[in-house]
Amino acid sequence: MSLPTRLPVDTLFDLFTHRLASPWWEQVKAYAPWMLLVFVLERLLRARQPDAAAVWFNLRFIGIGIAISLLQVAAGWQLAQPVVTPLAAWFAPWRAAVQQVPAWLQMLLQVAVLDFFYYWTHRAQHRFAPLWRIHELHHSDPSFNVTTTLRVHWLEDLMKLATVLIPASLLVQAPAGVPLVLGWIGAAWLFFIHANARISFGPLNRVLVSPAVHRVHHSVQPEHHDKNFAAYFSFWDVLFGTYAAPSAGQWPAVGTAGTPPATVWAAQWRPFRRAQAGERWPD
Repeated sequence: MSLPTRLPVDTLFDLFTHRLASPWWEQVKAYAPWMLLVFVLERLLRARQPDAAAVWFNLRFIGIGIAISLLQVAAGWQLAQPVVTPLAAWFAPWRAAVQQVPAWLQMLLQVAVLDFFYYWTHRAQHRFAPLWRIHELHHSDPSFNVTTTLRVHWLEDLMKLATVLIPASLLVQAPAGVPLVLGWIGAAWLFFIHANARISFGPLNRVLVSPAVHRVHHSVQPEHHDKNFAAYFSFWDVLFGTYAAPSAGQWPAVGTAGTPPATVWAAQWRPFRRAQAGERWPD
């Protein structure tokens, strides 16, 4: 029996409208208000002069990046089911125990557990060369700002599905409706900590990640390298010895050595070209 040489038109239409275009637009609508809010903060409390070219590059990259991530994360989740399903049953008693505490505490636990797995994933990205080649795209932005948040290679999203989202969901299952709320709050927070704004939490920087704390992570200054890996709770960095306090009133330059990608497609190929060139360690 011969295989069809092309997909039927109705299948293609379904793929690009219901499976891609519709969720893509939903993602854009979900992200846009938070990005605009943080953009206003950046205008009011600007830390450094923004790089307009880098911002425009990021906006173009985000549009394509969302589409790629939707496709590969959905596929990755389906492929993971044969492993996730038995593990979910095994961890069910633990999740049931967590659900006995108040809902607000369950929310905090879910964010803390997510951030725990994110911390170690992020730390590995800065430690191991193959992972750094993928993550370097995010750090190559010479202008730390709200659009930097989604300047992330699609391979990184796929990896975090396996190392962050799935492990966290096995351990903590928030009450019905809470995951949606957490998704909105989580996205807003990630945009916020990338703000090019003079915002610091003072003594609370050791507990919660602020834009000042996360700018240190992106800083080009040698003393800031491999510091401040957490996205929500700085106490993970404090606990594991990777916390660096931001200096009051100082907003260091960011970026990596070398030239940032010139085009969106060059950004997609960047990890593979760096591997081909034999680059091994973070710049």
